[in-house]
Amino acid sequence: MKRLILMRHGHSPPAQTSDAQRPLSTRGAAAASAALKKLAEKGFLPKMIVASPLLRAKSTAEIAAKCFNAPVIVMEELDGGHSCDAVWRELRTHIEKSDDVLVVGHQPVLGVLVGALVGGPACPLQPAGVCALRFDGAVPERLVRSAKEELCLLDPEIY
Repeated sequence: MKRLILMRHGHSPPAQTSDAQRPLSTRGAAAASAALKKLAEKGFLPKMIVASPLLRAKSTAEIAAKCFNAPVIVMEELDGGHSCDAVWRELRTHIEKSDDVLVVGHQPVLGVLVGALVGGPACPLQPAGVCALRFDGAVPERLVRSAKEELCLLDPEIY
């Protein structure tokens, strides 16, 4: 069994110069920490973290790396400028290497991935929102319905 945990980066202030360089806010870091703590309490202990190259996602991934003592791999395809199919093709290679993988990225891509993998609409992940999926069989080559939802923490205000 493999589990894929998709997490939207924590809250960040509006861009002052470059969207890629938007930092996490204090509120965003706190919400990310709370969501990650909740994941650990529920038995989700990723061995690998895959993150978008954008600063707010990398910062969220660094918080996760400390929480789970896991390495962070930056994946360019998670930058928001690639199709969901392209993201899935690259992401799948990382999922094949570890049983539990945490992915930190952006909407709408993460929400669309969740929807495609569970056979439903896009998941409305808020900042620091998390959705954990389980694959009972092989991880599919294409982005098709193949996973079951195990946990959804959509709104960080409830953690």
